[in-house]
Amino acid sequence: MHATPASDDALAPDLRRFIAERVASGAYGSPDEVLRAAFQALAAQEKPPRNPADEILDGILQSRTTGFAVLDLTSGRTLAVNDYALALAGVSREAFERGDWTGIAPGGESNRDAVAQLLARGWCDPYDTDWPGSQGRPIPVRISSGTLLPGDPPRAVVQIEDLRPHHLLNEALEESRLLFQSLFEAAPLHAGVVEERGEDFVYVVTNRAIAERLGLAEGGLDGRSLVDLGFTQAQSDAWRDLMRRCHADGRPLTLEFELAQNGRSLGWFHGTFTPLPPGPSRGARTSFVATEVTEQKQMMQALRESEARLRSLTDNLPNGLVYQLERDPDGALRFTYISGAVERLHGLTAEAVLADFELLDSQVLEEFRPVLEAARRHGAENGLTLDIEIPMRAPSGEVRWFRRTSAPRMQENGVQVWDGVEIDVTERRRAAEAARDRSHELETVLATVPAAVWFTHDRDVRHVVRNRYAMHLMGLDPEATQSFGSAGIPHIRLMRDGEAVTARDMPLQRAVRGERLHEEEYAFVFADGRVHTLLSSAAPLQDEAGHIVGAVSVGLDITERKRAEEQRMLLIHELNHRVKNTLATVQAIAVQSLRGSESPQAARDTFTARLMALAAAHDVLTRESWEGADLVDVVAGAVAPHRAEDADRFEVAGPAVRLTPSMALSIAMALHELATNAAKYGALSSEGGRVVIAWAVSDATLRLEWREHGGPPVVVPTRKGFGTRLIERGLAAELGGEVRLAYEPAGVACLMSVPLRPAEAEGDAAAA
Repeated sequence: MHATPASDDALAPDLRRFIAERVASGAYGSPDEVLRAAFQALAAQEKPPRNPADEILDGILQSRTTGFAVLDLTSGRTLAVNDYALALAGVSREAFERGDWTGIAPGGESNRDAVAQLLARGWCDPYDTDWPGSQGRPIPVRISSGTLLPGDPPRAVVQIEDLRPHHLLNEALEESRLLFQSLFEAAPLHAGVVEERGEDFVYVVTNRAIAERLGLAEGGLDGRSLVDLGFTQAQSDAWRDLMRRCHADGRPLTLEFELAQNGRSLGWFHGTFTPLPPGPSRGARTSFVATEVTEQKQMMQALRESEARLRSLTDNLPNGLVYQLERDPDGALRFTYISGAVERLHGLTAEAVLADFELLDSQVLEEFRPVLEAARRHGAENGLTLDIEIPMRAPSGEVRWFRRTSAPRMQENGVQVWDGVEIDVTERRRAAEAARDRSHELETVLATVPAAVWFTHDRDVRHVVRNRYAMHLMGLDPEATQSFGSAGIPHIRLMRDGEAVTARDMPLQRAVRGERLHEEEYAFVFADGRVHTLLSSAAPLQDEAGHIVGAVSVGLDITERKRAEEQRMLLIHELNHRVKNTLATVQAIAVQSLRGSESPQAARDTFTARLMALAAAHDVLTRESWEGADLVDVVAGAVAPHRAEDADRFEVAGPAVRLTPSMALSIAMALHELATNAAKYGALSSEGGRVVIAWAVSDATLRLEWREHGGPPVVVPTRKGFGTRLIERGLAAELGGEVRLAYEPAGVACLMSVPLRPAEAEGDAAAA
């Protein structure tokens, strides 16, 4: 392949025109075109004239990052070389141009001859060798040529390519390949490549994860199809359709699928299938990367089932609903979830409430809306749980009470979320109101009933509740809670039949053990000596199952009734005694009145007068229920028949003295006899006569004096009549006292000294 060289005159204008056109257009064309033109000019003349175009060509040649040289194929002389080739060879331009082939073929003469032979045929296959380099380190280069230039001797253009970038690229590629291979094999993902072969698709590249998942050794999938691996024909057909669809679409496909091998599920996978361009003599290839999502699927299924159960639970929550509320930073509220029970409770659909927040709140009674809003605002500002009961009017018109409880939590975006529950508490409130009414009624009964009540709901009777009557009876503060008779109340002893009652045997404790007490008598004995008698009954408190949960004890204060009974018995005994004494007295009066009387009429008058005096004394005692009489009343009753016409005839003086019934009767009869005798024979028998009755108490003794003035002269009787004996003997015997009767010239005088009981003496002294 030799070309006839063109003449200098013919070549130069063409070259200049070529370059001028490229310069004018601003485009030099491809580097090969420019270099070919440059070396054609070099071949035409060993030393081409230097002109602007030559300068441009030389600049282009020197700026290349590839070495170029022009060789004389006959002499082996280097006709031209650029600086990049000199740098790769590590020699000077003179040495390169000296004609030594070793400058570009360091392999020696044999190498040069081989290159010369190839170049002579017009082509040199690229070959790789090492050049010394300017730094003394070998530089791998690739030498290639195939361009013969016209002229004689034959010449050729040689290209010297620095292979260091290629080596670095190859090393990087190899490193990347090894890294990818390592990651590909170690990745837990199922990855590989399948290739279409005939009517089937087979695995051509797989990683270890797939082999392990299918129970095969590494590489055991290569060249095998799904049917070969034990998958069903249906799965294999679906697999082929997927591969073909992926290539038909020309873009990756992502889907979720389940694999089953030999009738056993291998699990669910999430995979991406990417079509690859087919190689030479290859079918369509598809790469895939799949992640097993069986656990996630199971978790999602469990989550869906849990959500379904939760929704079913919230939708069917008895008398309640569940909701989630959001509050924006600007205070706007909206429901993000509300259970379906809202329709059952409020007649509103969940969709309507989610769309309009005010729809549900519009059912709140108007006077309670500010309360609800204030509670929400307070909870939002302070991060506190909302817990409020509000009345709401349903579309039916019925007003029912609902308790809303929700807790806030703040999100990063400033939105406050409230998770809450709303419960219908209407029946509970009604029951509570009824219980309060019953409790109020019970408290009213306990506060007004005239009985002491104790009850406890503690099986150990550590906490006892009493009504006010019981606390008053026990002398306790209204706030006291101690059990009576315990060590906490030392001023009371509980007695029964004269014996102290232990804590275990108290009525309430016995009732807690299951005993029932009916009207047992107990005595509260106080430290100051006071005694209260109680008639107690007790019974256990039981729940619906019949278990004892406490006890109640009721006590009636029968102290006054006991005293009345004792007084009644005393009066009965006293009455019997007095009746006997009265009959005896009447008998004695009758006998003495009839004995020695001047006439029957006189006897009758005397007897009648004495009976009237006795009756008057009885009247005084009757008015006092026979508990006693005041001495001044006894004196007034005895002298009343004789002072009716002239009240000044009697002078009565003395302190208040309380007499026993027996003392009152005896003194009344004695004064009657003295007054009767004075009316017959003494001071009261004359108009100017007067009687002084005076008494005093000293040393627990009553001293009463009767003294007459202004009557007729006194004559000492020759014998003692009934009246004298009644006074001197009967009074002294009856009262255990002393009576002295004196017949003084100025008038009859009688001094009675009667001992008083201690209580009477203390009362008299206080009265004095």
